[in-house]
Amino acid sequence: MRSSTVALELDATDDAACYYESAFNDGTLRFDRAAIEGRPLHLTQRYQWLDGCTWEAEETLIPHGSLFAYSYTEHVVACEEGATPARACERHGVVSLRSLP
Repeated sequence: MRSSTVALELDATDDAACYYESAFNDGTLRFDRAAIEGRPLHLTQRYQWLDGCTWEAEETLIPHGSLFAYSYTEHVVACEEGATPARACERHGVVSLRSLP
């Protein structure tokens, strides 16, 4: 019998000049298998950055066999008056899924 809880683990190359406001920043994510299996997953987060701007980061996971294709994009939502936005970053990778006990 398969576990109803799964772990998602990201394998992606980071650009050292970028900050990623990623759901994976603290490591492995846990989900109920039925909630994600065979479905695209979109994770969105807003954050304040040192540049004086509010950013929105979106991570998209698209099922591809037993893995997920992963992409991260971000864009400026708003900036304080006189702020200069930092460079927007993106990354791509693969997310693996494994059953948890």
